[in-house]
Amino acid sequence: MSGGTYDLACGVNDSNLFDIGGVQGKQNISTLNIHGEDRHSSASVTATPCISYFHITGGECGSTASSGGGFLGQYTLQPSRVKWGPTFSGHFGYIHIKLPAQTGNGASTFSGYFVGAP
Repeated sequence: MSGGTYDLACGVNDSNLFDIGGVQGKQNISTLNIHGEDRHSSASVTATPCISYFHITGGECGSTASSGGGFLGQYTLQPSRVKWGPTFSGHFGYIHIKLPAQTGNGASTFSGYFVGAP
């Protein structure tokens, strides 16, 4: 990777037919941990849980979690999942991740995420 920032959209498996980390449906997720490595000395990695409407164009995002400017190393972000609650359970969930530009320290990464139930 080189150049500017990178925007990633990572879909969340959201079905009552599959058990994902003890969870059935995104509205039942109580824990969301997003992992990777921040290698930018002044910009940060951010992650935001979002939804894309199933019936019309558009969507909404909740609060953003950040690794923090000046942080270097492995990160675990835990953003609020308010847009994945019962009110929005019929829409498609995803995580918007923004990685800062590559620096002399290398490229920042997104490794994956874990979910858990109460």
